[in-house]
Amino acid sequence: MLEPVLDGLGFGLQEQGGNQQPPMLGLMSETEKQEEMQKLSGEHEKLIDLILEEEDQLIDAHKRHIDAVMELAKKEMALLQEVSKPGSDITDYVKGLNAILEHKLEIISVLRSRLLGFYYHLRQEEDICKKVNEFQGAKPAEAEKKETDLLKDELKLDDFDNNPKL
Repeated sequence: MLEPVLDGLGFGLQEQGGNQQPPMLGLMSETEKQEEMQKLSGEHEKLIDLILEEEDQLIDAHKRHIDAVMELAKKEMALLQEVSKPGSDITDYVKGLNAILEHKLEIISVLRSRLLGFYYHLRQEEDICKKVNEFQGAKPAEAEKKETDLLKDELKLDDFDNNPKL
């Protein structure tokens, strides 16, 4: 399972913990299997509720982010107009541009952090679904892995997972 981390280059995702192996289905009694399925179902329900809530919050945050970026772009344009006038103070321009750029970095970081948290929960939900499918014998794990790999290629999620600059 992946978890969001803050590394030296920015945000990224990395494998959580050590090699966490699911319980060996063949070695579990029927009672243990039922208990595990109930546990997974409960986790899945809570996670779905969280994902639905976070989805709305992420979309709202993205809208607010776009509004903020537009306001900053207006400030940048005004700053450029001012520095283009004869006799303008270049120091004021540099200080103003630096403040705008710092603010942009901050709001991007906040949105990206929220995005990675949301993405992490989506991946957790995917992992729980895989476990449930294994318990139900719905699909062999290898066939599902190939299907997931195809989807990753299609959506370019490897870039999201592996490139901390995205």
